[in-house]
Amino acid sequence: MKTKKLLFILAAISFTNLFATNYDVSVYTDGAATDVNTLRWAITQINLNSTGWDVITFSGTPSPITLTSTLPDLSKNMAINNVGSQMITIKAFPGSRIFKVNGSWVEMYYLTLQDASTNANGGAVWNNGSLTAKNCIFQNNTVTATTGNVSGGALYATSNLTNLENCTFTNNKAISGGGFTGTGGAINNAWGSLTIKNTTFDSNQGTKIGGIASSSTLTCTGCTFTNNTSISTTKEGSAVSIPVAITSSFTNCSFTGNTGGPALFCDRQFSPGQSTAGQLDITNCVIKNNTSTTNGGGVNSAAVTTITNSEISGNTANGDGGGVALYGGSVNSNYTAPYPTAAIFKSKLTMTNCTVSGNSAASSKYGGGVMIKAYYSTGEFFTDDAQFTNCTISGNSCSTGTTASGGGGGVDIGGGQYALSWTIKATFDNCTIYGNTNGRADGAGIITSGSDAAVVDKIRVILNYSIVIGNTAAGAVNKDIKIQGDAFLGSTTGRNLYGGISGGSSFGYAGSVTTGNVLLGSTPISSILNTTLADNGGMTVLQGGTKVKTHALVSGSPAIDPDMALSGLQTVDQRGYARDTKPDMGAYEFGGVATAINTTLSDNLKIYQSGSEIVLDLNGISGKQNVTIYDLRANNVHNSVVSGGTIATIHTGLSKGIYLVRVQGVDKQTTTKFVFR
Repeated sequence: MKTKKLLFILAAISFTNLFATNYDVSVYTDGAATDVNTLRWAITQINLNSTGWDVITFSGTPSPITLTSTLPDLSKNMAINNVGSQMITIKAFPGSRIFKVNGSWVEMYYLTLQDASTNANGGAVWNNGSLTAKNCIFQNNTVTATTGNVSGGALYATSNLTNLENCTFTNNKAISGGGFTGTGGAINNAWGSLTIKNTTFDSNQGTKIGGIASSSTLTCTGCTFTNNTSISTTKEGSAVSIPVAITSSFTNCSFTGNTGGPALFCDRQFSPGQSTAGQLDITNCVIKNNTSTTNGGGVNSAAVTTITNSEISGNTANGDGGGVALYGGSVNSNYTAPYPTAAIFKSKLTMTNCTVSGNSAASSKYGGGVMIKAYYSTGEFFTDDAQFTNCTISGNSCSTGTTASGGGGGVDIGGGQYALSWTIKATFDNCTIYGNTNGRADGAGIITSGSDAAVVDKIRVILNYSIVIGNTAAGAVNKDIKIQGDAFLGSTTGRNLYGGISGGSSFGYAGSVTTGNVLLGSTPISSILNTTLADNGGMTVLQGGTKVKTHALVSGSPAIDPDMALSGLQTVDQRGYARDTKPDMGAYEFGGVATAINTTLSDNLKIYQSGSEIVLDLNGISGKQNVTIYDLRANNVHNSVVSGGTIATIHTGLSKGIYLVRVQGVDKQTTTKFVFR
């Protein structure tokens, strides 16, 4: 029944007019556009009559709506099923999609969209407007083409913005034949901002890209990617692929059991008019047990890549970079080679408070844990300096057997390629690199590969307060560091503990500090650190309740309390625990203390409720802040990242009750009790 009334549910949807028309669906069979109280009738009426914002609600006893033909486009602003939490199932008409958002703003709640099968982009939904979907399920939707490209097995977006929250994408497919590409088994975001929160992507499949393909800004928070697959020989990301130089971020996400290409792939792009490098931010994530038939089992990136407080473990690559593979960046193709500096946008890898463990690269390949490659094409060099801080790189492997090629069970810098005039500095501050293996004769912890002796001062490995021991090459222990060609090993602080170094002078780079360095010699490794990688506590809880693992130092270890360097000191360890005035070597601080709640941050933080949302006033607080909310049973019920110096609105979906809200920056945090009414 069509009624006009004042909506008291304005807080439940993003925005409406003061007055809206409500169209009630109580008939769950499909029919003609004139069949009153059917979904088709409601959409038709809104398209014909709406001048603002209208609402479709459902009443009676819901049953699946099986469409008998293609629905009309959603051409006017509307909210569908925004009242209550009853799931409504809509089954597609064979050979067609379910919804097309056509230049309008549409919100969907508690819908199951399934069984679409079409040879066009967007199996269940084509968003050519602005779409918000909350608590929706997209399942068993397929786009296929014998020839030509198809994209977005469940969702295809080409305009404005797409927001998804608390949704599930499962068993959706984008399959192309004839050498063409099926991109985004779940989603292809061709244009517009894509923001995804607390959403699951499971068992989606694409010829080239299994889960999400995004060519525009992508932000994922609290999402889970499992068992997604890319299947062609030109495969890219099995879970997520970012084929162009854009900004993308993943916070409190997990990637497990994805196969085909790298779990997370971020490509380079040679495009006209390009003015910025691609940027990939990974924070508080678990990237685990993924398998790639190409390079990069966990992450393959050609962007400015920042990975923080994350676990990258158990991934396998049938190429270089079992855990992480970094390749050269991109260029403005309005220019021709040799490219001017202003046209080149270099890739870069920065890893902080991360554990890279148990990853493997293929035989004769490089970088079981991490591989950094020199360049994209002969004569062009698009990779910038790398920084590792408070990282544990443990138990990774590559180049199995006794082959003479390949290397760098822990970290490879160079990717086995010759790169004339390529200069890079890879700095390891307070890192622990232990227990990595490779089949060649040396360089099981760190190797510089492919350097050309004809050019001086290219690859520089800088170790500061780091431990590099117990790495095994060709069955021999403490084959830890291999410096090849004209590459150099150096230090700005000294205070390193290391085993075997081959191929270059020990800390021979000009100006290196060697004070406090300790050569392992015959000292048992068990007297230095606990050889078992373990949860030794931490300030950051990852999705699933785990924490990044570390190798604890043991009492009496020579890595504890070296004479303090004059500069370059880390104030916290990998776990976020405070270091003392004589910080230890490696990622773990013996006797480290959990960072106290910071009263300055607490004094500046203001938190209050606005309708169904929580508002954080972060004026006076700088930097990105991780927001974690716990109920009184210590269940993690919300995770997000907000920017300091702003007033941030958080959509939590919380029930009434008492919660603990933790706001955590790089080295400061506060936790406060909050009553949600």
